[in-house]
Formats: sequence, C-alpha cells, structure tokens
Amino acid sequence: FRQSSTHISVYEFYHCDWISDFCSSDLFCIFLFFFLMIRRPPRSTLFPYTTLFRSALHTNEAASAVTRLTDMGIKPYLVASTLQAVLAQRLVRIVCPSCRESYKPSEEEGTVLSLTPQEMEEVDLYRGKGCPSCSNTGFKGRIGIFELLIITDEIRDMILNKASSSAIWEKARTMGARSLKEDGIEKIKKGFTTLQEVMRVTQDG
Repeated sequence: FRQSSTHISVYEFYHCDWISDFCSSDLFCIFLFFFLMIRRPPRSTLFPYTTLFRSALHTNEAASAVTRLTDMGIKPYLVASTLQAVLAQRLVRIVCPSCRESYKPSEEEGTVLSLTPQEMEEVDLYRGKGCPSCSNTGFKGRIGIFELLIITDEIRDMILNKASSSAIWEKARTMGARSLKEDGIEKIKKGFTTLQEVMRVTQDG
C-alpha cells in the first residue's frame, strides 16, 4: 500500500510471490524481511519512504536466523531495528486427489498427532493409492509448511541483549508461534499430506 502526507513519510510496500521463488522440496529456507529508510533525491522531495526487502538464509529453524545474522558480523542493534519477521518453510508432497483414500489413524500415528481417543474415532487421514494421474506415486503437487517468527518489541529487546535462539523461540511460542512440524500436522489433519511426508522434511539433518 502507499500512504503520503505533506509532513509524514511516504510508505511503499512491495508484495511479490515469495513463497516458492527460492525453494525446492529438499531445501530448508529462511526468509528475512527488513525495513530500510531511504530518502528521495533532493530534486524530487525530501520525504523518506520505507521499503520492505526480502532475503534468504539457511538455518535449522526460524529463530536461529537471528543468531546467524549476528554471527555474520551484523550488530544486534541493526538486526533488532530492521528485522520484521522470519519465515521458515519446507515443501511436502500433496496426496493425489484422483486416487486418495481415507483411513483411520493407527495408535502410533495418533500419538504423533496428539489425537484424543475421541479424535481417533472421528479423524480421517488420507493417502494415495497410486494412479496414472500421479504416475503411481500417490502424490501430485506440493504445499508449504511454515514457521513464522514475528519480531515483536519483546523479541527486539532479547536480540539487543544477545539472547540465544532457543530463548527467542520460547518467547515466540508464548505469543502463539508454531513450529514447522505443528503446521505440518494441521495440514495432515486437513487431508493435504501424510504423516510420513511431514516427518521426512522436519527430521533434524
């Protein structure tokens, strides 16, 4: 969006299709979002405007991106003042809609999915039998599972105090953040993918 005033900054937000630009099914990507203040040339206007920049980094989890940036030599106060969010993603295969079949979860699957006894009876999971449409793989297409870390004022203070990535993530959890695996489990319950797929891409390498 753009908002202008004769006395206030002009804000520009660039939105683009960033979900799959840099990713493959076997690549763990961290997207970093920064706000930088830039001034227009004097001949135009002196009003500054803010632009959203996107970059990518490889770490094991979203919160680790913060400590990775400081390890690269970026001062904590710069990270805290410019970083707006960190989005981690993995891609999982989608159960083929042409040959998918429902089944009741096993006890082992119910444990991993944290299903209650009642949910065990009510929830249906899905898997693909294999057909010509999916080349007999049981999967067709891919979908992302995500882990989003919003840089709030509390987390900015933690970055300034050089808190560990685990401490930052624990704080984010108290504010509603969920892990890649948890997001994957939600997509399993909705029938998009399988437990085996989510476990395959969320296992620590």
